[in-house]
Amino acid sequence: MKNSPRFFPRTFLTCLLLIFVFTQSIYAQEQEPDYAKWGEAAIAEVKKQYPESQETDYEYLGRKRVSQTESQDTFEFRVTTGGQKKLVRAYVSFHPQTNKLVRVRLTEVQP
Repeated sequence: MKNSPRFFPRTFLTCLLLIFVFTQSIYAQEQEPDYAKWGEAAIAEVKKQYPESQETDYEYLGRKRVSQTESQDTFEFRVTTGGQKKLVRAYVSFHPQTNKLVRVRLTEVQP
């Protein structure tokens, strides 16, 4: 029983440290949504197809499961090219189990 006064502060500090580490890891995961990786692939394709456009901001429209081996995230971009504003949708297909990119397809849509 002589060691019990020392035991409590160490245990308390260890618990606080573990709580801090756990909450920081959760916070780090929440900072970047899971579609951000596919948003970057969509941005790269938009920049390739519309090199004169400077706009890289997008709106995430959602995810759908295409099949057992393919999912698709959809993004919408507003690009300006040659003085004309266009609405472009990017469809990013990927393998949900391996997180490998399958393809990126762009289409211009009417607002």
